Amino acid sequence: MVFGVLVKTRKGKKMKKLMALMIAAIMVFSLAACGEKTAPVSSPPETQASIEESPPSPSPTPEPKAEEIIELEDEESQDEEPEEEEEVILPVASPDLSSDWSSYQYELNGVIYTLPTPYAELEANGWTPDKNVDLTDTLNKSQYTIGSARLWNGNDEISVTFYNPGDEELPFSECYIGGIKLFETSRGKTVLIFPGNVTMGSLLEDVESLYGEPMSKEEGSSIRLKYERGNYNYVGVDFNPETEKATYLGMFNLHVQ
Repeated sequence: MVFGVLVKTRKGKKMKKLMALMIAAIMVFSLAACGEKTAPVSSPPETQASIEESPPSPSPTPEPKAEEIIELEDEESQDEEPEEEEEVILPVASPDLSSDWSSYQYELNGVIYTLPTPYAELEANGWTPDKNVDLTDTLNKSQYTIGSARLWNGNDEISVTFYNPGDEELPFSECYIGGIKLFETSRGKTVLIFPGNVTMGSLLEDVESLYGEPMSKEEGSSIRLKYERGNYNYVGVDFNPETEKATYLGMFNLHVQ
């Protein structure tokens, strides 16, 4: 019996050893298989270093098409061209307008008048006073308004001086216009022309040629030519000193005692 037990015991130990050897063999084969699968994934150190050290090559810049080059050249040539001054066409006076400044004639929006002008004549042609002018106000003999009153014809503006040449007190509505002025900044498209076709935008040399030597010539922020026969009887024209074009027209003919 004892022998039988010993035999069984030895067989049990052999089986355990055999099982241990089989397990060890399986583990070895498993490790070998894993090593073969992961090896191709890793990159060699030299290859990684070469990628990191070499900078990325720049992508080639596409050359502009022939059409684009032509357009750019055209734009540059256009920028270099000097700007041309806009040509201003001056109005032409009626042939019935005098060429003598001392006639005190003037053409206003196509109608010829003579200073002093009855206010009723201007009113008949659509000129009405500004809201600040009260036509019921009165002027005594030889009186005139200080400053300028504005008259309107639609959107056109003109500045005037009311004047009473009579012997009795008169309301503005029955008085005369003794002076008329137009500024470059006046509103609308008022056309005022003095004798000899002198108007807004006329050249300095042309006015001197037409009217002759002025009684006075003042130079400052503007150039003023003044042609006069008395303190209240004159024609004045202002000019821009750079362009020498007329920017102001003024005419007065008052018989003040």
